[in-house]
Amino acid sequence: MTEDRPAPWRLVAVLAVAVGAVSTAGVLARSATEAAPVAVAFWRVAATAVLLLPFLGRPARGDVGRMALAGALLGAHFATWFVALRWTTVLHSTVLVCLSPVWAGLAERWRAGHLPRPAFWLGVAMAVLGAGLLAGDTDARATFAGDALSVLAGLFGAAYLVIGSGARAQVGIAAYMGWTGLFAAVSLVPWIAAQDVPLTGWSAQTWALIAACAAVPQLL
Repeated sequence: MTEDRPAPWRLVAVLAVAVGAVSTAGVLARSATEAAPVAVAFWRVAATAVLLLPFLGRPARGDVGRMALAGALLGAHFATWFVALRWTTVLHSTVLVCLSPVWAGLAERWRAGHLPRPAFWLGVAMAVLGAGLLAGDTDARATFAGDALSVLAGLFGAAYLVIGSGARAQVGIAAYMGWTGLFAAVSLVPWIAAQDVPLTGWSAQTWALIAACAAVPQLL
């Protein structure tokens, strides 16, 4: 007995919506200039956790540990990326952060002892080629430090994907996103406290940008 699979056009439509939603993240985070980058990162993951509270449930003990580590990596990913956005262009940063599937594929080779399927690497090659073409501008606002932080954010993102893969196989997507968002927010609290970063006191426009950052690229 074979399971029903969605029609190809439905998959393409879902992927198009997902890519479009994720592509707004850099612009939204960069535009919220009143708030510190780590504050934007905190509210992005904390808001996700709050919105998904009804779906959290009680995961298995083994899954909690994996989701806690994945959440900490997710928090590091967003905090590092949003700092990078202040030091380089949105284009450079987004392109470099989105190389995370390359690092995830290499990590799978080291962890599981096998490479992903050839179709995966074909997609990666196309993405890297496109990324190289997009990043080949000479915008003076792009700095080496910002680009390097963007690569680091992509590495954190890849680690999040690899570490969380075991828990995702056991926990529903809504519960997984809620738990990792909660752990990500908690992991950012020491950073916020150490730097005495305010989490409130901004204009309505900044709050709207942060809300959009949680709702569109994170939830949608």
